Amino acid sequence: MRPNSSDIAGTLYAADGGSPSSVTPLYANYFEARGACVRFVAENIRAHVMTVCNAHGGNGFSNVVPYFWRLNTTQHNTLANAPYTHRVARNGRAGEILARPAPPTNPDDGETYGTDCVVAYRYKNIFWLPHTLASLPITISFWDLHRPDTLAPMLFWLLYGLQVAGVRPRCVP
Repeated sequence: MRPNSSDIAGTLYAADGGSPSSVTPLYANYFEARGACVRFVAENIRAHVMTVCNAHGGNGFSNVVPYFWRLNTTQHNTLANAPYTHRVARNGRAGEILARPAPPTNPDDGETYGTDCVVAYRYKNIFWLPHTLASLPITISFWDLHRPDTLAPMLFWLLYGLQVAGVRPRCVP
């Protein structure tokens, strides 16, 4: 899963039907972020969460299209069958699909993706999770600067990554 800007169609899937954002989806906060319904594979649950894996196009901060990752199935099959012993390898394999776009539950929802579309992936002990990339304080802070009482929307993926990596909260008496 390495996005290639010269081969977007071969390495990424346009999210939301390829509709551009009025603002860059990489500048995520509680009123501008893009999300989707995803299925967490190991947990077999669906959740609506912020999901931007990559973005291209537009002119900096407008008309930017959000993307999900396109899995290289040949490499994934090799990794999924390669033993890997590490505490993060819940399945004992070197590669694991953590989350995919969830299939529609409503006939009016025509947004579907190929079986090689992923939202989150683990390669050995490296996690590819949705993220924000803009070098702005609001995208890397735990707190949303526009609403100090609101946590930044991508915090979910940090907590999920820590949980999958086996990091447990420490109880302090």
